[in-house]
Amino acid sequence: MRWVEFGTARRLREIIATARSLFAPSGNVFSTLLDSFVGMVQPLCARWMPTRRLVFLLDGAGALQVRQVSSGVIEDLGPLEALGEARRADLLATSWSAVELHLPPEAVLRRSLKLPATARLYLGPILAHRLERLTPWRPDRILYGYRIVHEEAEAIGIEFAAVPKHVAVAPRTAVEALGFTLTGLGPRPDGAGQALLVDLGSGGASLGAHPLRRQVLLAWGGVTTGLAALAIGSLIWAAVVEARFEDVSLDLAKARRALRSMAGGQGAPEDAILAGKTPEASAMLLIDRVAGALPDASSLRELQIGPRTIRLAGRSRDAGNLIGILEASGLANVRFSAPVTREEDGIDSFEIVADRTTAPSPGARSPETRK
Repeated sequence: MRWVEFGTARRLREIIATARSLFAPSGNVFSTLLDSFVGMVQPLCARWMPTRRLVFLLDGAGALQVRQVSSGVIEDLGPLEALGEARRADLLATSWSAVELHLPPEAVLRRSLKLPATARLYLGPILAHRLERLTPWRPDRILYGYRIVHEEAEAIGIEFAAVPKHVAVAPRTAVEALGFTLTGLGPRPDGAGQALLVDLGSGGASLGAHPLRRQVLLAWGGVTTGLAALAIGSLIWAAVVEARFEDVSLDLAKARRALRSMAGGQGAPEDAILAGKTPEASAMLLIDRVAGALPDASSLRELQIGPRTIRLAGRSRDAGNLIGILEASGLANVRFSAPVTREEDGIDSFEIVADRTTAPSPGARSPETRK
């Protein structure tokens, strides 16, 4: 059982190592591109983003000297042990763009390398693989870094620097004991106010992220999040619009079927609409003709209009003349569908059924006129 568990754990470690090796190049490429972008925009941002650096210099005797560089102005504060509590509190309360530890040049191993230009995006893994040949120390006991000195069409020049970890342990502990966090560690530059040229972080990475680098990452994250939210909102809006379009399409299809049924299943919907406006098929015109033809002494209580017939029920003082009057209005085959009954007040109740037909011509005369 223990051998099975050991084999499973070993297999899991191998899978993790393989995954790291697969994704490491993409991470290195992204980090390199980000550093290149920060290096490009940093001079532009320096105009409205003043730089204020706190520098701790380690001398050959192991003592730390403190120096602050603000917008190119250098001020030496003296040894770290000589700083008073008030001065240390002021330094700790100040917002620094960088906190650096400069090591003496004699304590740092430097080498000049020349690599193919195709290795530009993979310098970190390449140098990590060559650490045993570049330094006399074990790779897990050193801090190292590099910078590109020059680039040519087919080759690039690299300045490599390394130092044993124990050299930086004591000064780094002293700086962190004051409450500061180092953003850079490397050999002392030639210029007094010059920033680090080579950062001896883990594999060449900075011990602390540059403030501008963090701001670029935050801006990039904000823009990416905003675009993702906009894309999700667009997808949701498109789904809602598509659902509304489907509802409208269904309603339109129902309306078209209704128009086709009104047109008898023949012709286009436009033909059915036009047919409904002609005197032969318009129900409104038919009602208007019937209402205009009925005498004032007659009234309707029911009116049913079908596709081909019309039914009228009501009361009239002379129901017998209604047949001729309705025929003159354009109805055909006009007839009583029930016997005419006379009520106590002398008014006749009638029910008449007729066929819908064309309206009479303007010159046609009613039966009363012919008489």
